[in-house]
Amino acid sequence: MAKRIILIIIASSFMLNAQWVLQNPYPTISFLMSVKFVDTQTGWAVGGFGTILKTTDGGVNWDAQVSGTEARIEEVYFPDAQTGWVVGQDGIILKTSNGGTSWISQNSGTTNSLQSVYFTDEQKGWAAGHNGTIIKTTNGGSFWQTLISGTTNELESICFIDSQTGWVVGYKTILKTTNGGISWVKQIGDTTDWMYSIHFSDSQTGWVVGEKGRIFRTTNGGETWTPQISNITTSLSSIHSFDPQNAWITALFGTILKTTNGGLNWLPMYGDTVGWLQSINFIDSQTGFAVGRNGGIIKSTDGGNSWEKMNRGFIYSLSSMDFIDAQNGCAVGGSGIVLTTSNGGNNWEFYESGVLDHLASVSFIDVQTGWAVGGSGRIIKTTNKGANWDTQISGTPKWLNSVRFFRCPNRVGYRRRWCNFKNNKWREYMGSTE
Repeated sequence: MAKRIILIIIASSFMLNAQWVLQNPYPTISFLMSVKFVDTQTGWAVGGFGTILKTTDGGVNWDAQVSGTEARIEEVYFPDAQTGWVVGQDGIILKTSNGGTSWISQNSGTTNSLQSVYFTDEQKGWAAGHNGTIIKTTNGGSFWQTLISGTTNELESICFIDSQTGWVVGYKTILKTTNGGISWVKQIGDTTDWMYSIHFSDSQTGWVVGEKGRIFRTTNGGETWTPQISNITTSLSSIHSFDPQNAWITALFGTILKTTNGGLNWLPMYGDTVGWLQSINFIDSQTGFAVGRNGGIIKSTDGGNSWEKMNRGFIYSLSSMDFIDAQNGCAVGGSGIVLTTSNGGNNWEFYESGVLDHLASVSFIDVQTGWAVGGSGRIIKTTNKGANWDTQISGTPKWLNSVRFFRCPNRVGYRRRWCNFKNNKWREYMGSTE
């Protein structure tokens, strides 16, 4: 069996914005958040580090598109093959009018992260996100109007069946509008759980899914919601219904649930999946796609009974790499990205650092313990080989470009040294690692 090789390219301090594309079939390490197809051949997947991928051959190959941002993109929506929008971190909205060849930033009017976007045509659309944010456009995004949702809860998913009637869900929240979002009415108040996804197959029939395996279904446009039994207790992240009888749900551990009888029974469909699945989209009763953690993309052509991993490309930037020995190393870069290897770079694991700042430098003193520094004076530390990171106080808001730890001979503890290239000053601290 041929050995798989991954090439890691590290940018110098003056090339932090450089981007490099690794070709198929090596999987993207970006956490993919959303997938949307306009037909059986053409679709997009989006996620961490500004990732936008497009396929024109039913998912056999995926090409990275240049988003112009390193922000995490939460959702993608295309009403047709040429016109689409993505939304995400810090209120970012991007629009394309040429199938993703180029993406143009739009002014959302908010810095709250946007989790979901939905358009009924090329002009009318809505987006929802943190702190009860709901915004609307009637001119293709040239102007976005802030709407009054009546809640400050986090909103996770929004959908409309026409230009007037729509729903949005989130933390302890299901809201409905019948006037295009001018006003919203709370539809359910007895849940204490997060609701992560909502989808309607027609004006009357819809589902909501959330944490603890919770599923609710309505057959009267949301006037009443009936709980259904999922038989699992893990979080349900996304639902797509093709008609009032057939629906699919993604969940933790690669689980996909399917119903063919309106949710009276939900059957687990296990395939060769890719960990946490975040989003699912069916084009017809047979063809569907799901995406998730570590850039996984899977496809079904038999109504969700079986799933196949798909090839995909990816794009991201790295700034620094440190090896403690010939086998164990760590690389860091844009939007808090962390990669580690334990076999000399043959394979790399992706970890979430818990920060969104660009990480400019990393240094380890042993296999388990290391530090990374970067934008806004950020310093983070790991004691378990990069799996988890804790923030430390640097005492400065300035960009930190370099960090180096080394064991001091004849001394107890370690020396930490960093440089802020912006004002060309070095500061050095002596003492214990704590």
